[in-house]
Amino acid sequence: QALNGAAGPMNCVTPSALAALWFPASQRGIATSAVYAVQMSGPSVGFLLALGIRNSDHLVLLMFVEAAFALAVLGTWALLPREPKVAPSHSQELRLDASPPVLPRRRWISTVVLVLAGSFSIGVFQWWSPALP
Repeated sequence: QALNGAAGPMNCVTPSALAALWFPASQRGIATSAVYAVQMSGPSVGFLLALGIRNSDHLVLLMFVEAAFALAVLGTWALLPREPKVAPSHSQELRLDASPPVLPRRRWISTVVLVLAGSFSIGVFQWWSPALP
């Protein structure tokens, strides 16, 4: 559960960061909301697919299908260029022309604290919620 919680902050930040990098200002809201809709529908589809499990063979098949989808998304993510060839807006053009920022040590520490706080809070909630009436 802690690993699931640790991924939460990254899932929340990634859609808006990608939209800011790849889309002009007039399309960023639609791009961000489309990614959030896909993120929210993923677990829903998983729950619906689980309704069709009748024996252990179906469960193994479902796990292989989910692993294949995860590998497809990982492959797409790995092949996605780091930045577009043409900046979608003037602000992104200025950002792309600047030198890459180096994260100071305190920023790394705050990032680790954010990930740990998110993972522990979600992990504890998920761990205790089935035990409570």
